Amino acid sequence: AGSLLSAIPFPPSSSTSADVLSIGFTNRMVLIVIMRDSTCYTYNLQGELLLPPFTIFPPSTNTKVELLEASIFEGGVAVLTTNMNTAVVELLDEYDDVSYLDGCYFSFRKIVPEG
Repeated sequence: AGSLLSAIPFPPSSSTSADVLSIGFTNRMVLIVIMRDSTCYTYNLQGELLLPPFTIFPPSTNTKVELLEASIFEGGVAVLTTNMNTAVVELLDEYDDVSYLDGCYFSFRKIVPEG
């Protein structure tokens, strides 16, 4: 067995456990929680948020975004919506080469830690 490292109040405010689509760790020990509305939460092993919560698919005024599937991999998460749109979230940190961003897809967004 092991010892408890931390506890995270869950589910996040205004959500229920039924809203959770997927939970998993990256190879850098980042806990990723994906909600059905495409909100992404990232935590470290101490239970602290690494990034402010963000939506993978920004909400649209005329359509509701709902995820069908989320697959957490060593560097982030890939998601599929119910209308068959896809997105990949890559979590980069100080160990990654910053020149990697030069080749990113034209619609990429950069989300940085607060503070």
